[in-house]
Amino acid sequence: SYTLGKNTIGAMIVRAPYFFRSHQSEGYGLYHHLQLKNVSWSNYFSYITNTPLSTTNALANTFASWKINSHHQVSAGGGYTLETWTPSSGSAAMRPGFGYDLSYTGSTRILSFTASTMQGSSDYSLARGVKMYSTRTTYSLNRQNNLAFSTQNFTQRPSFYINGVRQSGIYIRSDRYEVRWGISTPSSMVAIKPTYIEEENMLLQ
Repeated sequence: SYTLGKNTIGAMIVRAPYFFRSHQSEGYGLYHHLQLKNVSWSNYFSYITNTPLSTTNALANTFASWKINSHHQVSAGGGYTLETWTPSSGSAAMRPGFGYDLSYTGSTRILSFTASTMQGSSDYSLARGVKMYSTRTTYSLNRQNNLAFSTQNFTQRPSFYINGVRQSGIYIRSDRYEVRWGISTPSSMVAIKPTYIEEENMLLQ
């Protein structure tokens, strides 16, 4: 990578299982980052080949964060992938995927709040079939006591190729709700965290 002023650019190459000897997969990547006073912006592009699976994957992604002021910040990003299966004979198949993520953080003297979401289509290689929502609210009662409430709701149903056939992956769901009471003293800290969790997948509910 190389930094010039407010811009950083970079490139990389990855091979597996060996780099200089025979390899079954390899990837190439380009990277750009712009850092301004209140804005941070990153862009990525990569191209990956997997010989045993006969697939290639092209990926483009961008993400930006804007610090509105000392108390508020928003972030947003999105990406697009194109997965191609190319058999030794017959027609190739192409599956596009897309996804995005959003987040917000805000605070006052006694209250802070964070909310974020991540979404990905079933063929989006960065987050295959992901739907996630999370929040956290913290309230400071005084210097010694604070209360926090956090939530996270996550589901996933990915898609992928097996011997050229597009398959649906296992459905996963995870919900988590937590209340946290923190007590601080000059020499110690205690936290009480009642938590409710509900999980669902092929083996457990």
